[in-house]
Amino acid sequence: PNAYPFYFEIPQNAPASVTLQPAAGDTGKPCGVDYELKTYVAETSEDKSHKRSS
Repeated sequence: PNAYPFYFEIPQNAPASVTLQPAAGDTGKPCGVDYELKTYVAETSEDKSHKRSS
């Protein structure tokens, strides 16, 4: 098995990940900015991804 390093960069002017928690009497979801990194691993660059939920 081969392992290949990778990296990603977030622009310097991008906001930091932050979440504002609602007060005890508030309803709804917390409000904020969140980053999610998704990757795809394949044997070759021509391989197609399979659609499936995770």
